[in-house]
Amino acid sequence: MQHVVIHTTLECPTCATTRLYRLADGRFKCSLCRKVFSAGDNRHSRLSPLIREELAKAFWKMDGTADTAEALKLNIKTVQKYFSLLRDNLAKHARLNLIQQLGSDTLPTNWFESFPRRSSCGHHAQPLAAVAKAGDNLNFLLASPDAAQPVFPESALLGWLYAQDDESKQRINLDRIHCQSRDSDSITLAIPFWRFVKQGLIRYQGGFRHHFYQYLREMEFRYNDRQKQRGPDICLHFLASE
Repeated sequence: MQHVVIHTTLECPTCATTRLYRLADGRFKCSLCRKVFSAGDNRHSRLSPLIREELAKAFWKMDGTADTAEALKLNIKTVQKYFSLLRDNLAKHARLNLIQQLGSDTLPTNWFESFPRRSSCGHHAQPLAAVAKAGDNLNFLLASPDAAQPVFPESALLGWLYAQDDESKQRINLDRIHCQSRDSDSITLAIPFWRFVKQGLIRYQGGFRHHFYQYLREMEFRYNDRQKQRGPDICLHFLASE
C-alpha cells in the first residue's frame, strides 16, 4: 500500500528529487520518475548546481533530451523528468499570474460561440484557448466547458485558437489549428503570437501532443521573454528550488 508523498533527506538515485512515497514494505518510490529503491540504495546523487545550470540552459535552447543527456552524462529519463518539471512549473507560474491579473486562466467554451468572427472559423471549429493581453504579456486562456464566467468583458480578448474539427483537436494537428483575431487591430498581436508558438512547437517534432497545454504555456513564456531575456535564470530558479 502506498502512502502520501513525503519530503525526506533521502534522494531518488535516478533524478535526485526528495519527493518520495514510502511503500508498505519500507522502500521508497520516486514521485517524479517512479523508481522504487530502499534507503540502503540511496546515493549522494543530487544534481550539482553546475549540472542544474546546464540543464536550464539546454531547456531554454530547446536542445533535445538525448543530446542533453549525452552532453551532461545523465540518464535520459532524468533529463526528461527535469524538463517536464520545468514545463509544469512554468504552467503553474502562468496560471497564478493570470488569476492575479485577470481572475482566471480559463474561459467557458460558449464564449467562442459568441466570438464576432466565429462564422469564419467553420461550422465544426473546436475552441482550444483564447488569446488575451495581460499587462505587457500575451497569454492563453484555456477553453473549458466548466470554467466560471470571467470578470472581464469579451471585448478584452484578442482572438481565439481553434482546431478545424474534433479530430484535429484530438490529434493536435498543428496544420489544422489556427488563430482567428478579433479585428484588424488585434491581428498584429494575435497572429504573430500564434506563429511564434506554432514554430516552437514544431521543433519538438510531435512530442508536445500528450501535454499540449503545458507546451503552450512554455511557448507563451518564451514569447513574452524574448525582449527581457530572463528565461534561463527563471528556469534555473525552478530547478534550484526543487
